[in-house]
Amino acid sequence: MGEDDISKANGYLNMGTFFAILLGTITGSFLSNDLPFACGVMMAASWAGLAFSFLMDPLPPAKPDEPLPLDPLQDIVANWKLMYPDRALRIGSVAVNYFWFMGAVLQLNIFLYANK
Repeated sequence: MGEDDISKANGYLNMGTFFAILLGTITGSFLSNDLPFACGVMMAASWAGLAFSFLMDPLPPAKPDEPLPLDPLQDIVANWKLMYPDRALRIGSVAVNYFWFMGAVLQLNIFLYANK
């Protein structure tokens, strides 16, 4: 894809992620009372994901000579140094991460306060 399509593709990726989170949360709440059926649904979803992964086109590595970093903190620091000079990028990155953090915390707690 071209550079002009990256924003659009990123939007589709985020939309798909939110849809999958909502679908998984809703499905999980209905399946929580029947463990064998829930296991079957999860196994079917796993097999479907594996089958669809074989339909994806393989891509060459972007940087084949660069070693895989084993320290995630080193990668975070390097990326932060790249983002820090751009104020909008820095604030946007913090805001997106805060949004995902709050979403995860609220999703974990919603089952404590919700009734069927």
